[in-house]
Amino acid sequence: MKKLFFPALMMVSALMVMGCSEPEAKFYKASDVCAKAPEGELVVTEGELVLPDNFYSTGSYAAFILKSDDPNVDLPTLNIYFLKERKNTMERIEDNYSEADIKIYDNDGNIVKLGEKLRITGKRYGAQCILSVDKIEKAK
Repeated sequence: MKKLFFPALMMVSALMVMGCSEPEAKFYKASDVCAKAPEGELVVTEGELVLPDNFYSTGSYAAFILKSDDPNVDLPTLNIYFLKERKNTMERIEDNYSEADIKIYDNDGNIVKLGEKLRITGKRYGAQCILSVDKIEKAK
């Protein structure tokens, strides 16, 4: 019985690691996220980050959108969370802010600018098509 214990332990450990690994993110064009990405799926999309006409923030995040050339296409709202660390987050903004006050950090901790083309990874949820941002990278 002792001979089987170590291989069995290794197999159980491997299964636990595989079960806990991060799900693979699936790429969607920004114009397809709302129409094709299922709720709860981890998605990747690209586009230029802009302020929406009705910009809002809560105690934990601010909502942005991607630039659209077609006003008839629904694009996801991007919830970018306030600083926990300077990676994939943004600094809090106060009332009467200007665009210069908005400081968003990519996955490397560098500031990204509004209008810059980015690659966004996040979980899609809600009937309003919200993307809870986990990762911000500069698009190549």
